[in-house]
Amino acid sequence: MKHEKRKMTCCLLLLLSLTGCRVRDTARLRSVETMGIDLRPGELVLSVSTGAGTEELPSLHLSAAGSSIHDCMAKLEQGAEGQELFYSHLRFLVLGESAAKELCTLLDFFERAPELRLTLPVYTVRGEAEPLVTDEESEIGGLLRSLERSGKQTGLCTVPTLLEADRGLRQDAAALCAAVRDGELTGYALLRPGEPPRFSSAEEALGLTLLYKGLRYAAFTVELPRGYAVVETQNYRSGSRRPCAYTLRELSGESSTAELNAAVSARLEAAERAALAFLGSAASPPPCRAELKRGYDLTGGGSP
Repeated sequence: MKHEKRKMTCCLLLLLSLTGCRVRDTARLRSVETMGIDLRPGELVLSVSTGAGTEELPSLHLSAAGSSIHDCMAKLEQGAEGQELFYSHLRFLVLGESAAKELCTLLDFFERAPELRLTLPVYTVRGEAEPLVTDEESEIGGLLRSLERSGKQTGLCTVPTLLEADRGLRQDAAALCAAVRDGELTGYALLRPGEPPRFSSAEEALGLTLLYKGLRYAAFTVELPRGYAVVETQNYRSGSRRPCAYTLRELSGESSTAELNAAVSARLEAAERAALAFLGSAASPPPCRAELKRGYDLTGGGSP
């Protein structure tokens, strides 16, 4: 009996010691939310942010220069004040213009790193990523979440992932990612190996969203013969057999339903035409047929 009690006591002590180690290790872990990459002559600069912090655990904004991403990660660890940086919950990837130019080379690292996901949303900033990622006044994670939402709402940009960029480079030697300038979403950046990124206009971005993702929802203004209208589109993709259903948010002046439908159709076709030209394609966009839906039409309840 004494032998059994002694054995049980030893097992409990071992279990408690292991649990204690696990708690201490977990307390040291800091999950990185945003990673930024810049390339400078002869070195790579890696910047990270752990997201919004608390009084007990303030957010970390760090950057380090080195010969590779692994080298930079080791240096960041040294500057983390005894805390261990954890990358499995990485939420955003931000590329400076120089890094975007070499995305093919960087992809090799992400494909081989088991703790990193290829489903990361990718942003390209004009200039360098480091100032944006390490800015303690404007938390980068919250900013990018806000930009992601606004891009979907306006049709300006549905943020591509690293996996989508990888597929684009393999299939078409070109990739799209979201473009940011001065903390604002401006549309898309077109990346081709060894070339500086090209940045779309808002009109080109609307067309690119139509071509690649489709508009889940978008709000924009169309000019009319006797005024203008602000419309909201619903679930439409380029070349769809179904008409592009839209509702009116605002109408200035008088206009018939036929004029509204024609104006919305022309606007979407013009956006697609601009997007194809941005991609260097001489193809013509498929015709678009827009159809006004009143509020009561959408409910299926008949006339009000």
